[in-house]
Amino acid sequence: MIAALSLGTVVVEAALRSGSLATLERARLLSRHPMVVPGPVTSAMSAGCHAQLRHDPPAVCVTRVEEILDTVGAIGDDAAAALRGPVGVRDGLSDTVRLVLDAVPVRTGIGEASIARAAGVSSLVVQQVLPPLHVHGLVERTQDGWRLTALGAGRPVPKQHQDAGQAPGPAA
Repeated sequence: MIAALSLGTVVVEAALRSGSLATLERARLLSRHPMVVPGPVTSAMSAGCHAQLRHDPPAVCVTRVEEILDTVGAIGDDAAAALRGPVGVRDGLSDTVRLVLDAVPVRTGIGEASIARAAGVSSLVVQQVLPPLHVHGLVERTQDGWRLTALGAGRPVPKQHQDAGQAPGPAA
């Protein structure tokens, strides 16, 4: 009855011998959408779900409501948005800017000519790229030249910089 009254069946947790898997099989026979939520690979209570992902035809792996709606909903209307990781400060940078940033050391400052050589770009490019990177808090000027800040190196920004409103975004 459960499988017949729905567009799809989602099994969240099931051992290898489970009544939930019988319902999922009934959904298949009724041309409904079989879906499972995977669990820890070490859990016996997830082994049935994992077996369904290897079944022929396999159940659809779902991990959030949007994916369930994407499976049973109207094509184009209920499509789940693609998952993305956190946005990093380097994500919006051009290839050239990224080359320059990668050539800047973390611990000691170096001159623009050394950065240009390491990045494989001209000194003029480095002179154009470093000021915007500095404004956005990714590099800093020292007595010896330029070096990466914590933000530029991909480390968490120290609390005092966050409080001062220095949560930069890449604009270069």
